[in-house]
Amino acid sequence: ALLYYVLPEAAQFFKPVQKSSLDQGIEVKVESAYIHGAEAEAVVSVRDVTGNRLDESIDFDDSYDFLTGFDSFGTCSQIGYDEATKTATFLIQTSSMDERNVIAGEKITMTFQTLLTGKTETLGLPIPLDWSTIPETVKTEYSDQDNAEVLVQGESILEVLDGFSVTGIGYVDGKLHIQLYTPQRHILSDHAFLYMLDEQGNRTEAADMLYRGCYNVGDAAVERSADYVEYAFDIPQSELAHYKLYGEFYSYKTRIDGKWSVTFPLENQG
Repeated sequence: ALLYYVLPEAAQFFKPVQKSSLDQGIEVKVESAYIHGAEAEAVVSVRDVTGNRLDESIDFDDSYDFLTGFDSFGTCSQIGYDEATKTATFLIQTSSMDERNVIAGEKITMTFQTLLTGKTETLGLPIPLDWSTIPETVKTEYSDQDNAEVLVQGESILEVLDGFSVTGIGYVDGKLHIQLYTPQRHILSDHAFLYMLDEQGNRTEAADMLYRGCYNVGDAAVERSADYVEYAFDIPQSELAHYKLYGEFYSYKTRIDGKWSVTFPLENQG
């Protein structure tokens, strides 16, 4: 029923799989799948068989993968949640980056490494920055990842929430840059969206969100730099007095790492 609601045109092609993997007391089950050409789709359910650690906010944190042997990209969408059994259901889709690649063979494996749960949201939070304290000059460095000048990573100026600190502010190439440090971003997916409200309540989004660094590269400095995000606003300093800064903040309370692997046959797939 969920499939016909989400993908009415393709639901009839999905074949029952019902094979599962259990780790950390969490069961991950591939309920059904549809493998066609260079694309693979699966309906996956997740439940805690030993306790009550999971809720409706369950997220795989992009740790899922179809082992196809070629580069691919995918999406994961929650399509259902059963409150009685605490079971979340997802539709996972992946496609080859080269459509000439075809998923072939007698079986395919899906793997999962991380579950996040207990999502928290803090919306419309005022951030009390004093515009009069913005320095006239700031130290910058070039970010290859963003192809732009960014603020040098600084120390905390203002702790907005636990895990979210403003560590830099200043004008770079005519735009107001606000640097936010989120040291748990790679663990609990801490992330935020900053915006401005003028005196009439009109909202101005950041013109750019600048990231840097990356994770799991074995270099502590590079990995730490990935926890800094810079928000660039296209607002002249002469007009800043008419604006106030706000933010939307998201995080998870619990992270569960494991090794879930489900292998299922491809025969009779559409």
